[in-house]
Amino acid sequence: MDGFLPGNAKSYEPLQRQTADENRDDREEAIVEICLIAAEGARSRGEESRLGRPLFPPLGLMTVAGLAPAQHNVTIIDESIEPADLGIEPDLIGLTAMTAAAPRAYQLADEYRARGVPTLAVDDGEVL
Repeated sequence: MDGFLPGNAKSYEPLQRQTADENRDDREEAIVEICLIAAEGARSRGEESRLGRPLFPPLGLMTVAGLAPAQHNVTIIDESIEPADLGIEPDLIGLTAMTAAAPRAYQLADEYRARGVPTLAVDDGEVL
């Protein structure tokens, strides 16, 4: 593998995911409740016939969930299957949407932010 690297570069060592126990020092690690939501525009447009049959699974949210530290609790909601619960109170909300569903993502972000829940929204790779 070293033959593919520039002169002074070190060989690639894959990152090993550490468990919460391996990362722990003398203090207790906080467990963060994270809710990741894939907004669905059909919900805000009243197109009920499109719901329950997702065109694309929320692979980006699945990737983010997989990268979260092991001690955190991550929930994924795909609004093409079920609506987001506006009554939940996680420590953090992450939203994603395709462009057609952006108004619904904005609506959800406004609802959660109004209740003081930190909310991060991403639309086609742009943080909103």
